[in-house]
Amino acid sequence: MEKRISIGAYIIIFVFAVFLIRLWHLQIIKGKGYKKIADQNRLRIIKVPAPRGIIYDRNNVPLVKNIPAFSVSVIKTDLPHDIQTLAELGNLLDIEPENIKERLNSASVNPFEAVKLKDNILWEEVARIEARRIDFPGLQIDVETGREYIYGQVGSHVVGYLGRITPVQEKSPEFRDVPISAFIGQWGIEKIYDRTLRGTAGEKIIEVDATGKEINVLGEKEAVKGNDLNLTIDIDLQIKAEEGLKDRTGAVIAIAPNTGDILVLASTPSFDPLRLLLLSQGLSRAL
Repeated sequence: MEKRISIGAYIIIFVFAVFLIRLWHLQIIKGKGYKKIADQNRLRIIKVPAPRGIIYDRNNVPLVKNIPAFSVSVIKTDLPHDIQTLAELGNLLDIEPENIKERLNSASVNPFEAVKLKDNILWEEVARIEARRIDFPGLQIDVETGREYIYGQVGSHVVGYLGRITPVQEKSPEFRDVPISAFIGQWGIEKIYDRTLRGTAGEKIIEVDATGKEINVLGEKEAVKGNDLNLTIDIDLQIKAEEGLKDRTGAVIAIAPNTGDILVLASTPSFDPLRLLLLSQGLSRAL
């Protein structure tokens, strides 16, 4: 009997020793790693794109303006990936479930980075999505700064247009600090002076609940608006030059002889910068 009691005592001591070693391994050896994962589940750092600088002509007439734009995205690690959830989400956003799955699979390796699902959504869509957000953990509405080209195609070769960061640009050190959802210059002045116009992105540290819903803002770094630019172009002369060209193919350049300033830089055929912006967002169906 004493031998059995001794064996039982040794077994109990061994089991407790195993538990203690495992507890030591989890808290001491792996503690920092698990704490980091827990903080990532609770805290999110969101990059906030800065308002873009305005482009003016020589007489301080604005050629572009910033407008609010809404988009919908999801935190990959929060959203269940089962067929039913993706089907219901696709029905809500009017997107094929396969398309959503493809975007989630091709997203960044960072599981806590928001994956863009749809750009340029309307007010009606915002209201509808907000009403169902609780059913889809990690789903969020983003408010961004869009771009409106006041004169449409007039001077589009000069002003250029914006677009989402391409996969190639994502890997460039030049865009390392640019939020993945930000618009950057892809042509003309918008591209040449992109760094000057785009400003400095801000950051917001938020606390989220188990469904990924924001419950508290713990810290915020304000975004710095981009610098404005004044061109030597005279938009009134530019309009007249392009009206003179009409549907003919050609170009008109007008230079001030006393200063060398370029007053007109017209070229036809032209393009609609807003159309190219929408195409870069995958919204050609809306055109």
